Amino acid sequence: MKIKTPNGLFIRHNTIEKNRQSIWFFHGFADSGLAYKEVFDSSLSTEFNLYVVDLPGFGASPINNDYISLRNRRTCSRK
Repeated sequence: MKIKTPNGLFIRHNTIEKNRQSIWFFHGFADSGLAYKEVFDSSLSTEFNLYVVDLPGFGASPINNDYISLRNRRTCSRK
């Protein structure tokens, strides 16, 4: 398992290969990406690029005061 932190968002991933499709895992409220740590030991890790995200303020991702919710992003994109 490897870790990326783009814009402060904590993302666990396996070795990324351009010729494989990707699967993204998002945890539920009050949880973290650790809920999916078993996928890195499964056969999925040899067949797909796996990304496990800690949403802002959960798990290892810090609270991001500049974070824009999906609802607000939709509203902004309509303007």
